[in-house]
Amino acid sequence: MSKKVVITIDFNITIRYITSLQGTFPLESVALEVMEDLGVGNPNDTPEIVSGVPGRTVRSVFNRTIVDAWQGKMLVQKGVAVPTALSKAFPIVRVNYSPSLIHVAEALFNAFSPVVPTITNARLVSVRARAGRHARAIFSE
Repeated sequence: MSKKVVITIDFNITIRYITSLQGTFPLESVALEVMEDLGVGNPNDTPEIVSGVPGRTVRSVFNRTIVDAWQGKMLVQKGVAVPTALSKAFPIVRVNYSPSLIHVAEALFNAFSPVVPTITNARLVSVRARAGRHARAIFSE
């Protein structure tokens, strides 16, 4: 039996500079969906949404790595020039992709899917990046 842990991390101020649009957009939050293997019960049981030790552990590692690196900064694709006014307003973090929501979700999934099993008895199932009420993208296994 497994249980689903949904870990939502809010970003106070993280901006994304979208290369193709040449504009800035917020990154408001990221939700990590983790399935913890309990090793008992019927594998066809519907998982519960809970937050427990795996959630706290994954959140702690995510905060120390991604949030600390991105909070209050602007994500910009490597090699892309940013207007001077924007580069003065926000410190820049260079990433290997245009930081659209789907690319952010995919990059976080690829970075964290091998990490989660090493820190808890679980696996990363999906990452949802959100910017505003209706703008979100999900990347999953």
